[in-house]
Amino acid sequence: MLLVVVVVFAMRGSLVAGPDGRPRILVIYDNPVYPWLPEYACLKDVLSGLGEVDYFWGSIVRNFVDQMGAGRFVEGRGYRLIVVLHFSKGYAREMGELLEVGLKKGCSFLFLVQSEDCNVVLRDIELFYSYAEPVCNVCTGLIADHEALVGVWCVGVREWCVCGYYSVYREGCFGVVSANESWWGERYALVVLGRVYKGRVAAIAPYIFAEDVYDNRVLLENVVRWLLGLEVRRAISPYYPLKSLESERARLLNETECLRREVECLRNECEYWRRLIEELRANYSEVLEKIPDYRVLKERVLELERLLNETRSELNATLSEKELLEERVAVLEAEARYPYRILGLAVAVALLAGFYVGYVVGKRRGGGSGGE
Repeated sequence: MLLVVVVVFAMRGSLVAGPDGRPRILVIYDNPVYPWLPEYACLKDVLSGLGEVDYFWGSIVRNFVDQMGAGRFVEGRGYRLIVVLHFSKGYAREMGELLEVGLKKGCSFLFLVQSEDCNVVLRDIELFYSYAEPVCNVCTGLIADHEALVGVWCVGVREWCVCGYYSVYREGCFGVVSANESWWGERYALVVLGRVYKGRVAAIAPYIFAEDVYDNRVLLENVVRWLLGLEVRRAISPYYPLKSLESERARLLNETECLRREVECLRNECEYWRRLIEELRANYSEVLEKIPDYRVLKERVLELERLLNETRSELNATLSEKELLEERVAVLEAEARYPYRILGLAVAVALLAGFYVGYVVGKRRGGGSGGE
C-alpha cells in the first residue's frame, strides 16, 4: 500500500500526457522476461520515439489495479497504449480487469508474449498464443492489405527464430501476417490486428519483433502508430537512410580482415592436425605402446589367445579320445557277437538232437506194442 501511494504521488506531475503532448505508453513485464533483453531493443527504440514510456513490473500494476481500480489507473495515468511482455499467472485477475476496462475506455493493447501462460488473459478477447517448433532464417510475404501494414512487404528472421503463432476467434480481429505452410504445415497467424470495444488490439509472434531485418521495423512502428491512432508512415522513399560510401568501405574492409584472420587461424589448425596425423601414421606402433589402455587391451588379447589355444588343444584331445573309444566299442561289439553265434549253434544242435532222440524213442515204443 505504501509503495503504491509513493509511486502515485511521484507521478502526479505527468498524469495525462508527456512533454509536448506525446502519448503515454505502459510496458508490463515480469520474471523471466525483461524489457532490457536484446529481443526488445527495437521495440524500446520505436516506443521511445513515439511517446513517453513507463516500464512497470506486473506486481506493481497489480497493486495499482487493486488500490485504484483499473479505470482510474488507466485514465489517471493517461495511457493510450499498454504493451504486455509477460506477467505471472497469479496476476491474471488484475490483468484481465485492466484489459477489459482499458479497452472499454479506448486504450489499446499490444501483446508480445512468449509463453502460453498468458492465455489466461488473452482468452478474454478470444485470442490464444501457441508455442511451435522454432524455425530459423525464414521470411514470409503472406501479408494482408491493412492500413497498419503500408510499406510492409516481407517480414521474418535471420539470426533469431519464429517459435509461436496466434489463433483468433473474436469477430473484429484478424490475422494479417501468416506463416508459410512449409513452417508448421498450415498458415498460422503471426500478427493479429483488431478492434475490441473502444480500443485496438495487436499481437506479434516471437521473435519477429526482435530483429531489424526485412520490413520488421516498419511493421512494428506502423502497428504502434496504428494502436496510438497516429498517422501511419507511407512507404514513399526507402525507410532506412542511405549509408555513406566510406563507412561501408571501412565496414567491408574490417569484415574482410576478420575473415582473413579466421582463414589463417583455420589454416594453422589444419596444418597442426595434418602434422599430428602424419606423425601418428609414421610412429603409430610406438604411440600405441605408450597408451596405458592399449597395453592393457593387448595383454588381454594375448591372454584370450592363450586360452583359445588351450581350449583348441583340449578339444583335439577329446576328439582323439572319442575316435579311440569308437574303435574300442567296435572291437567289443565284434567280440561279443562270437559267443552269441556259438550259443545259437549249440541251441540249434540241442534242438535237433532232442528231436532225433524223441523220434527214436517214439518209434521203439511203437514197435514193442505191435509185437505183443
